[in-house]
Order: sequence, then C-alpha cells, then structure tokens
Amino acid sequence: MSELMIFQYRQPDVHGIRPFSGSSEADEERFTVFVDQVFRGLPCIEQRMSAASYLRGVLTTEGRKSINRIGESLGLSATARHSLRHFVNDSPWDWGGVRNEIVRWIERVESVRAWVFAPVFMPKRGAMSVGVHKAFVPVKERTMNCQIGIGLFLAAAGRTIPVDWRLVLPREWIQDGGLRSQHRCFRASSLVRASGWCEPGTEGSRPPLPAGYSMA
Repeated sequence: MSELMIFQYRQPDVHGIRPFSGSSEADEERFTVFVDQVFRGLPCIEQRMSAASYLRGVLTTEGRKSINRIGESLGLSATARHSLRHFVNDSPWDWGGVRNEIVRWIERVESVRAWVFAPVFMPKRGAMSVGVHKAFVPVKERTMNCQIGIGLFLAAAGRTIPVDWRLVLPREWIQDGGLRSQHRCFRASSLVRASGWCEPGTEGSRPPLPAGYSMA
C-alpha cells in the first residue's frame, strides 16, 4: 500500500509520448485508426462523428476546452456545435464500451505492468460543477475549490494511462437528492466496488492488482 500512496502525489511521466498536432498525414492516420477502434461500439454514425470531433478538438484546441472554443477551433457550424454539445452533455451513449476499447488498445501497444488507483484533484471556479467542494489537496498543500475523482491507471514503461475513473461526491451531495437531480446526477454511492471498474479484456495479459485490492 505504501507504493500506492507514493503514487498519489507523483505527476505522471509522459516522456516519450508523441503529441498530436493534426498537421501531418502521419497524425491523421494515427488519429483515424484510433477513433475507428475506440468509438466503433457507438450505435449511431452521428455519435461516432461527434466523438471524433470532440477528441480532435480536445487534442488541438489551445486553452479551455469548452464546446464553443472547440467549435471555433474546428470551424464547426452552429448545427454541428449543437450536436457536439448534445453528445457530450445529454446523449445516452455507454462510455463503458469506449473505455474498454481504450484498455484493449493500450494492451496491444504497451507492456502493461500493473493497475494503479490514484486520486485526481480538478480545480474549479464557482459551485456549478457536480461534486465541487472545498477540500485539502495534498500535492498543493492547501485547501482548494475542486472536484475529486478516483482514477484507474495502467502503468507501462515510463508512463501511466488513465482508463477508468469515478467522481467522488462529498457528504452533502450524497444526502441532497434535490441537488443531485438539479445537476442530473441521479445515482450516488459512498462506496465504489472494485467489480465496477473496467478490466483488460484478456486473462493472459491482465496485470496484477495493487496490494489490498481484489476483483469481486
């Protein structure tokens, strides 16, 4: 468990990861192959197109990754921006399948050594985001207005890749059904079962779980 605690306060090492700029044929080929696999489980072509547009926007838009800024960066029409906003905020697509495809992709291109659970602190302004509250952030050594998540990472040589995550709700959010309903957060649990996390797809390539954890 001590190794896990150390990881919580260590910045992920991304040395050697080649950034995507979208400005070369090689970038376009890598991007197309990736989105074709990862988003192939989405049932509608419109969803797959919106997913590809959103991912491209996140990778290439500088600064804040809002729908409007992504739309401006990609030159999307007002109709396309509306579809993109609906896909991100309201469309009832199952992200579990997408995350599983990401795990399969990583298993194919990386030598996965272990799974790692670690907290993720997301600084926020205001109080409109789901689960936002004031909490002590160890890596900053101060109290911040933030969301807190628990991430599941696959640890490979020299890097860690996030493959699943859960948002941690503070007590006031768990107890206030009206507040959750207002923010369209209809399910709340104070306990995350290990069996709820996505798993690598093949038994033979499954890395060991961190000490003290098991899959139900």
